[in-house]
Amino acid sequence: MKGKSVVVYAGILFLIVLMIGCQTTKAVPHGYFDYDQNQAQQAANQLDFDLDLPEFIPFEMVMMVSDIYTIDGAEALDLSFYTDENDLLTLQFIEGNVEPDLFSPEQVAITDSLSGQYVDNSFAKSVTWQKDGVTYKMTYRPSNFADNNNDVEKSDLLDVARSFHF
Repeated sequence: MKGKSVVVYAGILFLIVLMIGCQTTKAVPHGYFDYDQNQAQQAANQLDFDLDLPEFIPFEMVMMVSDIYTIDGAEALDLSFYTDENDLLTLQFIEGNVEPDLFSPEQVAITDSLSGQYVDNSFAKSVTWQKDGVTYKMTYRPSNFADNNNDVEKSDLLDVARSFHF
């Protein structure tokens, strides 16, 4: 009887190890980059509201800065990501459904059930949307407007926006 229980335990242990080994982690899509999600989550945890964070960003960052503040009494968080060339991606999270102050926005589909607004002007590209009582605004500003080699496209921003809502 003792031999059978050892075999059963060994079999269970093998299955557990197999299941752990087969778990997959989400890979960052080609052309996108990881960022310090733990640091971003630590900043988000200081807020009195829940928010989603992206799975990836559209460039390789060298530094992230977070800032918590209020806008008209609403709590807000900015996460700013910088490249070596000083390109900037800012993710802004505002408690509540705040109407964005955008000039001539284009309506865009983020997911089948979530729409947003996109603006591309001479100095920045922005996508704004609202979900679960939080306003999200993502803005990309290149450091050199004349050099489009490292430019982030509308499709890149929409891919990042979609990564908030798997």
